[in-house]
Amino acid sequence: TSPAKDLKLKLNTSKTYALFTNDEISKIFLAIKTEGGWKKWVSLIAMYAGARRSEIVQLRAQDIKYDSDSKRYYILITELAGSVKTENATRQIPIHEVLISMGFINFVNECDERLFPSLKPDAVTQWFTKLREKLGINRVYDYGNKKVFHKFSPSFAYYLLILLTLF
Repeated sequence: TSPAKDLKLKLNTSKTYALFTNDEISKIFLAIKTEGGWKKWVSLIAMYAGARRSEIVQLRAQDIKYDSDSKRYYILITELAGSVKTENATRQIPIHEVLISMGFINFVNECDERLFPSLKPDAVTQWFTKLREKLGINRVYDYGNKKVFHKFSPSFAYYLLILLTLF
């Protein structure tokens, strides 16, 4: 039980979100694994890199970089690719070895400029909503919190262990 459950705060509860359960994440990623394409990569980048949906869909091949000192690939999020949420959103995000082993760098190398050239953030939301419904995952959690696509990014460390067993 949340220690803050009975606090009387004046919060806008229409904007609260819930984490997915282990079982729900397993269902989602098993489904993504069979669908492939942008659905696979956008979802995995959201999970493993913690990037926002809008940041992912605007990625360019040149935003995927290799640091020769650390011998690591990373994603460079800047306003050069498109809009960023805040000034502090400009950042380097290491690319997890699981993404590399699944062929992400090969995928990037096959792209001309944009990784997802015609994809819009709303299309990700619409697809994910249909997938969640198809998998029988409730949209709203017990306390009225919504389960939405962007809840992958804050859950990265928690769900990483689950994903390692799926892929």
